[in-house]
Amino acid sequence: MSLQVRDLSIGFPSSGSTGVDGSVVAGVDLDLHAGQTLGLVGQSGSGKSLVSLAMIGLLPQGAVAQGQVTFGGRNLLDLPEREMCAMRGRRIGMVFQEPMSALNPTMRIGAQISEGLRLHQRMSRKQARGHARDWMERMRIARAAERLDSYPHELSGGQRQRVGLAIALALRPDVLIADEPTTALDVTVQAEILAILQEQVRDLGIALMLISHDLGVVAQLAQRVAVFYHGRKIEEGRTAQVLHQPQAEHTRALIAALPARARAELGGGV
Repeated sequence: MSLQVRDLSIGFPSSGSTGVDGSVVAGVDLDLHAGQTLGLVGQSGSGKSLVSLAMIGLLPQGAVAQGQVTFGGRNLLDLPEREMCAMRGRRIGMVFQEPMSALNPTMRIGAQISEGLRLHQRMSRKQARGHARDWMERMRIARAAERLDSYPHELSGGQRQRVGLAIALALRPDVLIADEPTTALDVTVQAEILAILQEQVRDLGIALMLISHDLGVVAQLAQRVAVFYHGRKIEEGRTAQVLHQPQAEHTRALIAALPARARAELGGGV
C-alpha cells in the first residue's frame, strides 16, 4: 500500500489565525511505496522530522498541518484522534531517534512489545509474550527470553534500539518511519541495525521512510532520496542520481562536507 504526501505545510499560527503562518515546512510532496525505502536527508531543523510527525498525528502542541497525507484512501490530517490512534502503530509504525526516551523506563521490555499486540490484535497475555520473544529473536537480541523481563536501563543502546524496532514491526505495519535510527551507535552496531531494517523491508514488503543526516546510511538502504533545506524539499530522485549528479546547490554542499573517505564510499562521481 502506498502513502502520498501532497502540498504539506506545517506552521505555528499566530493568535486568532486559522491558517499556517510562519511555515516551517512548505509545499512538500512525497510518495512511499510498498517494498521501497525513501530517504529524507538534510541538516538539523530542515523539517524532515516534522513531516514524519505530521504523518502520524504527533506534531508539537500549537503546530498546524495543511495539505494531504493520503493513506488507504483517506487524508490522515483529517482523521479524528481516535481513528488516528488506531492507525498509528497498526498501519504506520515509528522508530524514534533516542530509544531511551521512547521506551517506558518503568515497564519491562516484554510488556512494552506485547502492549500493541494485545491492543490491536487482541492477543492473550501469553500469546503476546510469545510473539514478543519471537520478535526479539528476529531483532537478534541475545538471550531474548531472559531479556523479556529486563527494564530499558538494563540494556545497551543498541539493544534498546532493537527493542524499538521490535515494537514497531511486531504489528507488521504497511509503513515504517525510522527517524535517525542509528544515531549515537557505534559503527558495528549501526551496521547490524541497518541490516535488520533492510531485511524486514524485504521480508514484510513494507514502505520505509528513513530520516537521516548520514548520506552513507541513505545510500546503503534507500532506492530514492529527498533532500530538505529550510522546510522545503529541494531535490528528489533515485539515490544514485541524487548523490552522483546532484542538481541543488545545498545537496552538493552536503556531499562536499563529507570527509574524503565517506565521499569515496558513496560511489564514483561524487
